[in-house]
Amino acid sequence: MNSPREIQKLQALLQQQSALQLGFGLLLVGALYYFLPGLIGHDPWKQDETYTFSMILHLLQDGDWVVMRVAGEPFMEKPPLYYWSAALMARLFGGWLPLHDAARLTSGLYMVGAFAAVATAVRHAWGRHAAPVSCLALAACPALMLHGHGMITDVAQFFGATLAICGLMRLHEPAVRGSVMLGVGLLAAFLSKGLLIPGVLGVTGVLLPVLSSQWRTRAYATQWARALLIAIPLGLIWPTMLYLRAPDLFTEWFWLNNIGRFLGFAVPVLGAGTEPGYFFKSIPGFAFPVLPLALWSLWLWRKRWHAPQILVPALFALVLFGTLSSSASARALYALPILSPLAMLAYPALIEHSGRADRVVRYISLALFGGLAAFVIGVWGQGLVTGHMPTWAWLARMLPSDFKPELQPVAGVVAAVAIGFWIYVAKVSRDRLVGGLMCWTTGLMLLWTLAMTLWLPWLNEAKSYRQVMEGVRTSLAAEQGCITSVGLGESERAMLHYFGNRLTDRVELGHKQQCNYLLIEDSASTPTLLPAGNWLPIWRGNRAGDNDERFRLFESGETGTASLMHPLSPKG
Repeated sequence: MNSPREIQKLQALLQQQSALQLGFGLLLVGALYYFLPGLIGHDPWKQDETYTFSMILHLLQDGDWVVMRVAGEPFMEKPPLYYWSAALMARLFGGWLPLHDAARLTSGLYMVGAFAAVATAVRHAWGRHAAPVSCLALAACPALMLHGHGMITDVAQFFGATLAICGLMRLHEPAVRGSVMLGVGLLAAFLSKGLLIPGVLGVTGVLLPVLSSQWRTRAYATQWARALLIAIPLGLIWPTMLYLRAPDLFTEWFWLNNIGRFLGFAVPVLGAGTEPGYFFKSIPGFAFPVLPLALWSLWLWRKRWHAPQILVPALFALVLFGTLSSSASARALYALPILSPLAMLAYPALIEHSGRADRVVRYISLALFGGLAAFVIGVWGQGLVTGHMPTWAWLARMLPSDFKPELQPVAGVVAAVAIGFWIYVAKVSRDRLVGGLMCWTTGLMLLWTLAMTLWLPWLNEAKSYRQVMEGVRTSLAAEQGCITSVGLGESERAMLHYFGNRLTDRVELGHKQQCNYLLIEDSASTPTLLPAGNWLPIWRGNRAGDNDERFRLFESGETGTASLMHPLSPKG
């Protein structure tokens, strides 16, 4: 049973619930401003979106639902659930939206599903008043705002992990709902990125009975059996089809991209290596603000740590952190699934800090995001007045200063409504429960909305390969000859396929064709050697604002070979 102090706090919260309904009802309307901005209106952006969309495009064009391809080449890094989902979304909405925007809507759906799973978990654990609080805490994470709107498989894994945790928290109960959610979550996580989350869930499931007697029951084992009966048969369909179709590609996916990346023997081949202690340094910033809130909740409940609403999310987060820290290959993005259990744990700390500390957070949030919003609007306004964006050196290193902004009425209206929404929430959050969290989250939403409306064309100019690849296509005009490429990365080859409707025969793979065209990607500081032959430059270009990365197209009356012999001349 809860302590008298905890009961008093929950009773006080319930008494304030009528006063909270207006604020949280308004935030539900504001959810549109959280989920939609950034999903549409821009091209696939380097690095992850470009190759992800290439697999979706291939799936739509050739109908191969087993072997995913990037620019015509098999790409076995991840299972295909996200690509399948995005291809279906592209078919549904591709007539109304650009194909890449329609595909990116998939991330919005997975994000909505993940938030719904968090709300379901905390509602069952703490009561219905807790659901909006934990969802606000999850939405307050800048890392989730940034990555959750991207066309990336990690969003589908995030949904699967969150749903599985929701089910795992109910697995000590007799109802089958928990096992169904766990099974579907396991399946979604496995078919999104492989063995990571299923492995973490498995270790968590084994440790729960070791740590607490309430999980040492036959019902718990039966629930796990039901979940596995859902996940395993369905999860084996795609790997089995892949193995029967191409055993070498199955080995590349399972052995190299799952086992090899973790143990390290595949890192020299596949890359993405990491230094020791990487996650100890990256997680505090990546998981802010839910990490400090979760740690404070653990301290508050240190005498009742075995309660399911505390033990399950805390144990999952700890096992995931330990697994990622032990892996030889890592990016901060891999820790995305840790945010949902931390948000579930944040609730007790948020209630504890509903007084003076919450008011301090409110003032800091208003000042911080108000200042940042004014900066975004000011830069955009200066660009409209002067005809180009500011030429500040630190900003020009990231975004092209010669970009000429145009007044966009729809974007302006959306931004204006976001500003009004933020101002209203700042007003009604005064002396409200978790008012500081409300101000932080809506301030983050405001900043993101302004960037994804007023600055979106500018950001797209810097992060899209459309202009470069359309330049290649225009230079080739109606020529149908093949193209040999040197140094062209997977993102660039993917966008040449999309915007230029061309695939290249790579020198790095020992090209098999004799092509009359050569496309090179390199940098001015490290020029690439030309293949042997009489190559004549016919085009060169680069992304706006990127003076290091460059692309050059050559034509030859002779047939190039794969031997790299001649340095590029200064005229090239």
